[in-house]
Amino acid sequence: MDSTTVLRDQSTRSQISVWMQAVRVRSLIISSVSVFVGGALAYNYGHFDLLRLFLAWLCAVAVQSGTNLTNVHYNYKTRGRGAALDHIDPRGSTVVVEQGLLTSAKVWTGALFAFALGVASGLILISMTSWWLLLVGLAGTIAGYSYAGPPLRLSYFGMGVPTVFIFMGPAMVSGTFYAMAGSVSWGALAASISVGLMAANILHINDIRDLETDVSHHKHTITTLVGRRGAVALLVSSEIVAYVVITSAALAGVLPWAVLFTLVTLLRAIPLARTVSAETTQDGLHIAWVLGVRLHMEFGVVLILSLIAARALNL
Repeated sequence: MDSTTVLRDQSTRSQISVWMQAVRVRSLIISSVSVFVGGALAYNYGHFDLLRLFLAWLCAVAVQSGTNLTNVHYNYKTRGRGAALDHIDPRGSTVVVEQGLLTSAKVWTGALFAFALGVASGLILISMTSWWLLLVGLAGTIAGYSYAGPPLRLSYFGMGVPTVFIFMGPAMVSGTFYAMAGSVSWGALAASISVGLMAANILHINDIRDLETDVSHHKHTITTLVGRRGAVALLVSSEIVAYVVITSAALAGVLPWAVLFTLVTLLRAIPLARTVSAETTQDGLHIAWVLGVRLHMEFGVVLILSLIAARALNL
């Protein structure tokens, strides 16, 4: 990428499109799926409240947006400043700042606004439900900032994938269910584990792809700690666990048997595992990452529809 291209981008792109890139708006499907799975679970159990679902969703996507923008801000401060224009990674989190489309200060202001929106919507939801949710919301906001922000910088010390699992899985799914049902069930916990693993695998594949870059920048991830082969084994293992948990929950009767339709997404999971195992190039692993995003979305959508259908059709 040369300076002429950068200047052309700056002059033709709208601020909305730039902010959408900075927020990584497409990634917000991850938190959206988690919240809607929780809502579908509540509906299946006979509890549903559209306003509470909306507030839970707004809180989740706002906090994820703040997390993404914080990641841009601090990654740029750590390694992006002064990057040559012809060495900019178009997939990198700091590209909008490196290209001069946004300043780091503007990105940080955007992160603060997103976190504030998340806190505000969360407090409204808490006022309608229980103050127990304050603990979940507070922990999620702190984790969102600390994913890349000091002093914890979780993503730099091998805690990125576990953090995504906890907050995109048990926290968001069970938290949304609790907001409507007033309790947490074994079914909600089982579904949250499977959804959380699928979400965490998206980041895990990203870390496998960026292994060499992360090593050169002294960023510690699970992949840099266990190596490529170990990381691939963990990916395959977590996929297996996700399907085993959801299947076991259906067989045990804590989830309706209709959720077994999620097994159809094995048609995506198996090629994904093979691609990650075989590919070593960044372009090939980026394709695997795209497959991981699709697997998460398809698994979540099938799970949501299965839960709704089981209740609506009395299955």
